[in-house]
Parts: sequence; C-alpha cells; structure tokens
Amino acid sequence: DIEPKAIEFNDVLVNSTDNKTLNVSVNAPVIVQDVKILSDDELEISDFTTTNDCADLTESCIVNIIYKPKSVQKIAKAKLTVTVYLSKYTS
Repeated sequence: DIEPKAIEFNDVLVNSTDNKTLNVSVNAPVIVQDVKILSDDELEISDFTTTNDCADLTESCIVNIIYKPKSVQKIAKAKLTVTVYLSKYTS
C-alpha cells in the first residue's frame, strides 16, 4: 500500500526542486528492487528522481520523490512504480 495515493507539485521553477514523501507498507517481507516515476506511456520521466530506505522491507518504508523541472512544462499525470520480490526470511 502507498500513502498518500496522490501528490501534486505546484509552481516549481525550472531547475528548482520540490520534495514529497510517500510511505510504502507491505504485509509480507519483500526486497525492493526499483522505484521509478513513469508517464502514462510507461517511460521514465527525467525530471523526477527518488530516494528510499526500502532495501529489505518487512513493514514500511519512506520514498522521497524529488521533482526538478528542466524546462517549463505541464506533466498531467505520472505514476510511481515499486518493483519488489518476496524475501525468504528464516528464523
């Protein structure tokens, strides 16, 4: 589950940055392989970068989304994709 479900970046000047934070929670242990911001046609949007503390995830982690527009533009929608694999924990 990812909260909040939607975020907005408003009035960010060219070459300035704005950061938003999301919380990712899971109900089974997973390993997060990749976090990307994609356009509607599944292409990565270069104006966004992400950082996270989600390496070996058992409950929740934080994903930081950084928006730094390189030109004046309107991005109507983008989606966050988190690629995970089930983790095999032994006790």
